[in-house]
Amino acid sequence: MAKSDKSIHNICLASIKRYTGNLTKQKCSRVGFILITMLNKKMSAYNLLISEVSCLNCYRQYPGRIQFKFGSTAYLQYHIGDKIQWGVNDTGTSGLNKVKVYGIVETDKCPLCNSNNIVEDFDIFINNDIILNVKEMENVECYLKEGNSEYVVLER
Repeated sequence: MAKSDKSIHNICLASIKRYTGNLTKQKCSRVGFILITMLNKKMSAYNLLISEVSCLNCYRQYPGRIQFKFGSTAYLQYHIGDKIQWGVNDTGTSGLNKVKVYGIVETDKCPLCNSNNIVEDFDIFINNDIILNVKEMENVECYLKEGNSEYVVLER
């Protein structure tokens, strides 16, 4: 990272810490993700994971559309069990044993009850380029500390 990028990075992190008192944990993680992604100057291309997501209001499940950046980021659509494709606008490295990828649901409301009380951030687990599962994100810190804001290598 260039010196000017480090300065911008530090300013962004300071801003996140400064305003966290007024934001929910979910919103802070999204703000952090957006700022770090902007710093990385990544293209806006992403992929979609279609997976069942639960509403925190009505407790029903619906097919969530979760955006993520790993593999060939070319607006490809995946389901649990699919193999990640590579070769166009790649993000990450093919063949890693275990990877956790940052995912953000496309909608901000439950399509069943119209509540905005939904899970927005997810961890997508990928082993050897196969999407194994998706879980509600517990902590965004690992993406900011260990990863590049899009994924974290758990095991090479």
